Amino acid sequence: MPTLIGPCQSEEARGTLAGLLTYSRRRGRALAGVASSPRQPRTIPQVATRIFMTWLTKEWARCSPAEKATWLNYAPTPLLSPYHAYLQHNINKFKNLPDTNSNLELKETFPSAAYPATKATPYENCSSTVAIGGKGLMIHNYWTANGQDGWFTSYHLKQPPIDFSTYANIVHIENNRPAGWQWVTIPNLPPGLQTVWALPVSRTGAARGAAYQLTATVT
Repeated sequence: MPTLIGPCQSEEARGTLAGLLTYSRRRGRALAGVASSPRQPRTIPQVATRIFMTWLTKEWARCSPAEKATWLNYAPTPLLSPYHAYLQHNINKFKNLPDTNSNLELKETFPSAAYPATKATPYENCSSTVAIGGKGLMIHNYWTANGQDGWFTSYHLKQPPIDFSTYANIVHIENNRPAGWQWVTIPNLPPGLQTVWALPVSRTGAARGAAYQLTATVT
């Protein structure tokens, strides 16, 4: 990158010219270089954060007025707006998913529509689970016997050395549907024999049941 003196017939230049050259100043020196577009990082933790934040924001719109009002009583930081209290609380809880190095229980960590979350809740009974591999994806086919109080199921890609569900390996989140047969597509998976953890969660913040594994060959 060349050092410039009086670039563009001026004492200093900043910004991008015609999408080709970028002018800047670093350590008191005027610099010019080839313009480049920022990359969209695609590591699993970065994608997982985007998936979770996008979904959590959409879920706020589905919360009832009564549920939203509970966030006015958010004790840790009472000056936050209900929406930002909801985001802060749920992000912090979900980042602390149980793993092989902690004694956390599922019911203590999952997001909740209302604050504070209750620990006792009805849950869907999931049975007849089948995982089917496809091109860059896995299809989860299962039956739910009870659709009450459902919020979502999160899917986490198992990749060595991470063999448990964490905030950083989310690959998909699916809102729960009424009782019956469900077909959930888990996209953007790498090829090969893949294992995904499925964690079903209640709207009140408790796990609906233990995590279970899905294994299929992704082409």
